[in-house]
Amino acid sequence: MLHNLIKFIPFTHTAQMRRMILKKRWAELIKLYEAEYKTKKLKGNILINYYSARAYTNLKKKKEAYELWNEILWYKNARFQRLRLAMDLEEKDELLKIITKDLEDGIKDAEKFYEIYLGKFEMKHPTERDDLKKNLDFLWEDIQFIQRKNIVQMVTPCGTVSWVMPDDYNLKETHEDLLRMCAHVLLRPMSKKLLDNWTPSRKAGERPGLALSCGIDSIATLLLMPENTVALHHRRAFKSMIKHEKADVTLSKLKEMNKWTIDSIISDHEVLRTTLDKQVGFSTDFATCAHLILLADYYDLDSIAMGMPIDNTYLRKGAQFRDFEKEKFVWRYWRDLFESIGLSYNCPLAGISQGGALKIVKDGGLVDFVNSCLRGVGNEGCGKCWKCFHKNGALGRPFDPTTGEINLFLQKRPLKTAVHVTWTLQKFDLFYLVPDLEYLESLDLSWWENYYPPALKLLPEKYSEFQKNAIEKYLKPMPKPYAIENINLFPDLI
Repeated sequence: MLHNLIKFIPFTHTAQMRRMILKKRWAELIKLYEAEYKTKKLKGNILINYYSARAYTNLKKKKEAYELWNEILWYKNARFQRLRLAMDLEEKDELLKIITKDLEDGIKDAEKFYEIYLGKFEMKHPTERDDLKKNLDFLWEDIQFIQRKNIVQMVTPCGTVSWVMPDDYNLKETHEDLLRMCAHVLLRPMSKKLLDNWTPSRKAGERPGLALSCGIDSIATLLLMPENTVALHHRRAFKSMIKHEKADVTLSKLKEMNKWTIDSIISDHEVLRTTLDKQVGFSTDFATCAHLILLADYYDLDSIAMGMPIDNTYLRKGAQFRDFEKEKFVWRYWRDLFESIGLSYNCPLAGISQGGALKIVKDGGLVDFVNSCLRGVGNEGCGKCWKCFHKNGALGRPFDPTTGEINLFLQKRPLKTAVHVTWTLQKFDLFYLVPDLEYLESLDLSWWENYYPPALKLLPEKYSEFQKNAIEKYLKPMPKPYAIENINLFPDLI
């Protein structure tokens, strides 16, 4: 009993500081430390330094706190505190050394701070950059891929973009065909000469890949993929309206399931689109899988899948039927190109609508971990964006169709993803918002959550049997004659 009392009697500086910590008397603690140690240039013991570092931190005296945390890096959460302060106090090169070491040692939030570092020094928002330029008709020889630790950069006449790769990734072990293809899917709108005088030679690997967005269509696709699938999420490096919190919820759940190989790759390649005087975003439909292409040899991939539903395949602009497999550019060109580098173009959602994808995710048990809204806080949808309307709404999540982006898009003609939106309007009796489209209220869309059997022939032969069975686990085939083949909602506008 006496021993327990004595240890709280403030005979020593350590004991005094401990009492001050408990009462959060930060200024008083610092006064003691500076009078007895800093001014006299004496070194305190581990607890003296720890208590003083905490006090400086709470008083927002960053430099003084940083100095003390650096002296006790092995103690408690000192390395986390050091890293947090280093983000504000260290120069680029020294900060990278600290973060790299902390990543290796698994220090708390090191990955989050690395992402902040990349946004601050490596992958800035286009408005903060001066290297992005409009250039056209350049050659493959004008492009260079370089690697610095686990950061791979593509230096182009339009600007430099980067990826944060796995620690043991080696650019030298990546086939040149993959580098060319990566450049092509990102820069084709700027130059169509990147594949000139090229004979592809890469051989197919053994595993399927998936470009994972963590949205409804993407997760529905994953549920149709084999267990040896490598699903890689693209994470925008710089700050924007797009939030990653909801994707992180999905990624965490997928990793917990331990069924597929799941990872998230940080990149800023979406800035390239701004050189064409357009908003930040994917420069082509296949820019979404640029990271997967670069990692195809690393993961030994034989194919690449994307969550592309029937709204983007057999329905032109989501409103008019087309024979997709006969489309020269949107299907045959890209299919043949991917095939030539040992990466079959896998499109398991090609015959499945967005309505069907919603059903797959719901019946697949992942609906509580997926949210297609990119703007809401946390795992909640904003209730005002287009995705909250036509994706989250069907899942029973709240939305307001009279405000913001939803109302704006409902007034556009032709309707964006018209058949699916018509299905949504029918589902919620919302045709009063679009009186000029009342004729669509009676359109029979009872088949919208079924799959279109002719799309099965688009699947890579290696996976066709597996994916057909996976699809039929969730959806029934559309009945013949296929009503979708007569769809043409806006004949005068498309």
